[in-house]
Amino acid sequence: MTRLVGVVKGPTIIAAKEQIERAVPLADLIEIRLDLLDPKALQHLKELPRQKPLIFTFRKKTQGGARDIPEQERLELFEKCLACRPEYCDIETDTDLSFFDRIAKKYPDMKIIGSFHDFEQMPAHLEEAFEAMQRPQIAHYKIAVMAKTVNDALHLMVFAREKQHLTCIAMGHDGQVSRILGPLFGAEFCYAAIDEADAPLGQLSLSSLCDVYRFRDLNPHTKIYALLGDPVDKSRGHIFHNQSLPPGTVYVKLHITIPDMPMFFSIMRKFPFAGFSVTMPLKEQLGKYLTRIDPASIAIGSVNTILVQDEHLIGYNTDGAGAMNALEHHQPVKGRRLAILGAGGSARAIAYEAIARGALVIVLNRTVERAQALAKEFGCEAAPLEEFSKTPYDVLINTVPVDLLYDPQFLNPSATVMDIVYWETQTPLLKAAHERGCVCITGWEMFQQQALLQQKIWFNR
Repeated sequence: MTRLVGVVKGPTIIAAKEQIERAVPLADLIEIRLDLLDPKALQHLKELPRQKPLIFTFRKKTQGGARDIPEQERLELFEKCLACRPEYCDIETDTDLSFFDRIAKKYPDMKIIGSFHDFEQMPAHLEEAFEAMQRPQIAHYKIAVMAKTVNDALHLMVFAREKQHLTCIAMGHDGQVSRILGPLFGAEFCYAAIDEADAPLGQLSLSSLCDVYRFRDLNPHTKIYALLGDPVDKSRGHIFHNQSLPPGTVYVKLHITIPDMPMFFSIMRKFPFAGFSVTMPLKEQLGKYLTRIDPASIAIGSVNTILVQDEHLIGYNTDGAGAMNALEHHQPVKGRRLAILGAGGSARAIAYEAIARGALVIVLNRTVERAQALAKEFGCEAAPLEEFSKTPYDVLINTVPVDLLYDPQFLNPSATVMDIVYWETQTPLLKAAHERGCVCITGWEMFQQQALLQQKIWFNR
């Protein structure tokens, strides 16, 4: 079972005590970063609460430590601190061998964690790096390296799964998934910040791991669902899905670029992935990776949902249906004049579904040729975006940056207005529409509806 470690940084002994008290309800162990504590605080380590086992770590400067002091001085300070007899101590494996021998003999009941850090990259030869770490005094090993891509993090997890008593951490934003999914791959420890604001890039807080990702319930049998796209940082999908997915599942965000796709769709086979959400710019790039695409998604020309079924990847699109479901919570679509701003992938999906439900659709786009091509394909109308002020409509759906809109006075005060941007509940368009007296529908409503449709596909419910 992966044990959750709360990382205490001080810098004062009072701050360290307070951080421990807040970590205790969620953490299994507490790591004290001695190199981050004030020199005076090191004299009061015996005052630290001992409700949970402690790990003492005095990181050297070359491996992420905060103190630039001579190595001999660091080791002397570290050894002096270990007189408090924490349950664990973390020592870099490139430390002088005599230090390992001395500490192991002096404190035989204390378990040693041997660690290796690379803040620049992931080593090309992980096996060789791991072999070089071996010391007879070490009970647990930790490898923490910088992930340049999500694929780096996935490779690291596959490597960790084949070893015992090893924790592998991919640092950086693209490595965050390795921290969340540690319990699926036999990690000994998962390190977490006490406060979200204090977490280094890629690290999560104790509360985020436990409350959002249901960390305590994760195990090697957990099925993984994930958002794929570039970027994914603004997405709130991990919050929505993890609140509503059934037990035995977890939802994560994976920053996948178009060049990352071939490697990702190869290595993902080694993981218990069961389904994906897909956002831009990947929606229109998935064809060659999928076994089958449902007819509506073929017509729309993009996929935002993938079902993993045995060895098959099946593509669907829930964007249009999600938008129409959100809209029809407020009013019926059939027979209404519906103006769509934009002619990209989201606009295509919405237009397709709106027409299928009986709406009278007109697509307005800055490059009118794109709107005309869409209109010809789907059997609706098209116009340049400049003609927005002269266009009659009952429903306005915006899929483009709001700075492409013209004077808000041209908004029809009796219309319903939807903006598909879901990470802002009050976009400039919706603010203007509200002031004009329009019925407003946020992108979050659309997001929820399309996400529920994704879950229906994934779980056949």
